[in-house]
Amino acid sequence: MQRIYTIIFFIITATFAQAQINSVEIISNPVLEKQFAEKQHQTQAILQKLTAKQGAAMTSTRDVIIFSGTCVEAGEMYFSCVDTTGLGNGNMVSLLPTTFNFGTASLDTNCLAYIADADADFGIDTAFVQVCNVEGECDTIVYPLYAHRANNTITLPSNTLQAEDTMTVCVDVNALPSNFSNASILGNDPMLGEAFIFGNCIFYEAKRFAGKDTVAFQVCDDFCVCDTYLIPFSIQQDTVSLPFMDDFSYSGPYADADKWLTKDVYVNNTMSIRPVSVGVATFDGLNEKGAPRGNGYAVSDNMTSTYLDLANYNSGSNVYLSFYVEPKGLGEAPAGADSLILEFKNMNDEWNLIDTFKYENLPDTAFTFFSYHINESQYFFKGFQFRWRNFSSRSGNIDHWHLDYVRLASNISDSPSLQDIAFTELPNPILKNYTSMPWWHFIEDIDGEIPAEDKFAEVHIFNHFESTNTVENSRINLSELETSTDILTDLVLFNATNIPPGHSPVIFPSPASATYPTFTNSMNNDFPDDAKYLEFEKTYSFTVAEENPNVNPIVEDNNEVSYTTIFDNYFAYDDGTAEGGLEATKKQVQIAVKFHANVSDSLKAVQFHFPHINVNTSNQLFNLRVWIGELDEAPEYNGILQKPLYIDSYLDSLNGFTTYVLKDIISGEQTPLFIPAGDFYVGWQQVSTCDLNKCIAVGVDKNNPDGMENVFFDPHGFGEDWQNVANSNT
Repeated sequence: MQRIYTIIFFIITATFAQAQINSVEIISNPVLEKQFAEKQHQTQAILQKLTAKQGAAMTSTRDVIIFSGTCVEAGEMYFSCVDTTGLGNGNMVSLLPTTFNFGTASLDTNCLAYIADADADFGIDTAFVQVCNVEGECDTIVYPLYAHRANNTITLPSNTLQAEDTMTVCVDVNALPSNFSNASILGNDPMLGEAFIFGNCIFYEAKRFAGKDTVAFQVCDDFCVCDTYLIPFSIQQDTVSLPFMDDFSYSGPYADADKWLTKDVYVNNTMSIRPVSVGVATFDGLNEKGAPRGNGYAVSDNMTSTYLDLANYNSGSNVYLSFYVEPKGLGEAPAGADSLILEFKNMNDEWNLIDTFKYENLPDTAFTFFSYHINESQYFFKGFQFRWRNFSSRSGNIDHWHLDYVRLASNISDSPSLQDIAFTELPNPILKNYTSMPWWHFIEDIDGEIPAEDKFAEVHIFNHFESTNTVENSRINLSELETSTDILTDLVLFNATNIPPGHSPVIFPSPASATYPTFTNSMNNDFPDDAKYLEFEKTYSFTVAEENPNVNPIVEDNNEVSYTTIFDNYFAYDDGTAEGGLEATKKQVQIAVKFHANVSDSLKAVQFHFPHINVNTSNQLFNLRVWIGELDEAPEYNGILQKPLYIDSYLDSLNGFTTYVLKDIISGEQTPLFIPAGDFYVGWQQVSTCDLNKCIAVGVDKNNPDGMENVFFDPHGFGEDWQNVANSNT
């Protein structure tokens, strides 16, 4: 989908008599590097004395090689053999005399063996091994040896906190032999919590799951000792009583945090076909920020219920879990091994597989009802949970499953019927051609931009009763939010009696005589012609006398729906959500979207939504093009060699847009394009070579299909064979 802006705005070398010292790189620890720098002065002095003692016994001394400092734990041995190949034949290896304060050293043929004292706390010994050949040429190897006590593991008392609470725990670093240097977290259960380091303390943030977590917190001194503190946390979570229900009839994009512990699924009202209540939970291959999970086929989304109290129920309590499922819908069909699974957690904290759903076994344009009798004792405890997980390629916004109308209750049957009538879709926009447009274009052709009287109010409902029933007090309200202007107030939406069970056909109510004239009169007279931003909220509502939220908690939540139409500085056919993508299927192919300007204006920028579908196309190139009047081989604007940018890589965004400002190709300065009144087209041309389903894709709003009538494509890229997408087999 496109939005179009019309107004915008790092061998040290030294010489001792005949000795050249080549110091190899120490280690990357800056503290140890400092210690070696200080130790080198002592080593150099010792080497000078050792060289003087050798006197005439040494014909010449070649290299002095300082090894990296080695940590040797108390009672443990360090063993290192000398490489003598560079000195030729007849080599003699000796351990030069020096004092060892924290261990003992010996020479085994040409290998140094150093054992740290069993009671060593910390100290530095230095071993000097000399290798000489028959000509008297010698190399001296220096071994800095750090004798230290063993690392300790200390378990601290457990800490109790509630889910989503925080706690700070500090550890004693005075037990370290030397100064405290650094700390690190070695691990914990990321499902239960997250730990952050602050000096010798951790800040622990519990997540939404109950359970026992242990943070392994390691603190180190500035030499060799690292102690690990095991810090246990017990996370508590309240349980919820039955009945439990969720029909996802709220704005989302995440599931209700009071009912669900995870944020993986996408709550929306646009991805499915014929839901049984407005709003569904959609499983796909994206994470909660809208980016692909990646790493191949595996579990993608996880929808886990909160903790439920089933302790007072038994096999005779008629406890059932029911819900509706639809694969694909307006999204992409699950393929191959893709599946959706249902699992129950028992009192041993084990997850049991209850059922597996496959695409080929279900219709993809309607929801299928499922009900499961919970009658095993392993589930009757305080803390029961259920969950759905989908397995997919995790490569993008594909492999869709939609879940609706989840209910867990007692003393019920496996029937889908309950006392509820629900809206299943939002109200239609107050615009006929667009979902958003500039106000100054709207007022030039109000009659041509609003729906006809008999199409002004579309109503979609589902009767969950076993038999026909009646909707009462149906109302339509329309308000402009920026100016707090009430346009339609509690007018009758429709009168409906004897509504049959299931879906009712699309209802175009016959408005009360004042409804449509009042609307048109207000749009013509109540707002200034130079308005820059207006926001109209259209709301439907009704009541049903027999609905009882004490029995079925959500039945009144789906009795009111709203839709907001925005007048701003752009044209849009979409509602801000993409159920799929449209791609130019190979190099040179062009796609364009038709718009109509009611007055002359300037085009300054274009917004694209790039959905994650099959592959990452951010390294591919496209040309951004604009045509005025008609589609031909010469666009009036050609923004060459653009790259798609996935906005969720930079911002926490679902369904976000990327803005491309129209610029001069040479100067790079912003260059607005004059648009006369009439038709103009905005689109793109695929520049990079790509394979089918791996080209740049732009979001498509499948639940507003009328917009596709304004989409055209040029299969050859020469601008001479434009075809309407809606009339082709594409």
